[in-house]
Amino acid sequence: MNLISGFLLVFVLSALQHWVSGRKGLPWIIPVPLVFLFIMMYAYKANYIDSSVKLWILSGVGLLLLVGEGIRTQNKRKAQLNKELEKMKARDI
Repeated sequence: MNLISGFLLVFVLSALQHWVSGRKGLPWIIPVPLVFLFIMMYAYKANYIDSSVKLWILSGVGLLLLVGEGIRTQNKRKAQLNKELEKMKARDI
């Protein structure tokens, strides 16, 4: 696995993370980074990643991006719900 395919994997999983994180609840942020870690460990054990430095770089960057995307999506969802709640309160008054 070269660097380009590693970052492509992060990109695809980031899109999945964005979709999954839009669901209700914080535990939905956790599964996609775990899947990413399992894929990276498999790639290292199967010698698709030839050095441990590449493994650490790809894993670190990937985890930061995936967790950041999950938290950002959760915050965006909360803000949208609060905005809708304010609209509903304004109509009631």
